[in-house]
Amino acid sequence: EAAAAPVDDSTFDDDADVEIQASDDDVKLTGSRVVQMYKDQLKFDIYQEAYLGSPEAEYVVLELFDYTCPHCRKVQRAVRRARRRYGKQLAIVTMPVPLELRCNKMLREARPKNRGACKLARLALATADLNPAAFGRLHYWLMADPDRTRPYDQALVRAYDDVGRSQLRNILNSEEFEARIQRHINLFANLSQRWEGEKMPGLPLFVAGDKTLSGRLEFDDEFFEFLEDATGIEPVRKSSF
Repeated sequence: EAAAAPVDDSTFDDDADVEIQASDDDVKLTGSRVVQMYKDQLKFDIYQEAYLGSPEAEYVVLELFDYTCPHCRKVQRAVRRARRRYGKQLAIVTMPVPLELRCNKMLREARPKNRGACKLARLALATADLNPAAFGRLHYWLMADPDRTRPYDQALVRAYDDVGRSQLRNILNSEEFEARIQRHINLFANLSQRWEGEKMPGLPLFVAGDKTLSGRLEFDDEFFEFLEDATGIEPVRKSSF
């Protein structure tokens, strides 16, 4: 397999909606690759999830997040830069955990700031199921503004334009996506129960190898150090950040 091409981080525009394709094709890839991490307590088939990058990338990182979570949106700058820093070596499996009582019964009360989280998660998963590249574009658009959640109606129009209205409408309300969201919620709850830190984890929560990283990040380097320590991944080209 050819080595990944060097990536120039100096051209990264922090304010731009970076549209990095999820794969080389604009079609849903088929296959199976079971990934195990976190001391083999966590296992999933990457082809059955929403992902950024190639499902056959050497290194796989799991991200649990919510589209209505400000900390989750802010950390996307580090995630995007990591994809440039490590190139095709890295795939990020994205599992939305909506912080909305409507679909997340683990919550104690409804919070207005998280209204729409369930619908956004379902829309993202449905888009990923149809077209990984379109999912990447939608995902980054949803995460682009750290200070406000993107409106669902606007997200729906973008998804319609990208994957086709009829295709998306046919699967959008499938029980499959509701079931997947519940699995994500249960996974976050299980990881929280096993948490060894002093403070209970919050979103976003990353899992790589046997290590986890939770909550807000002050610097992008924190995310890079986590990935490199947990997996042994090295930058495609050495850079200072």
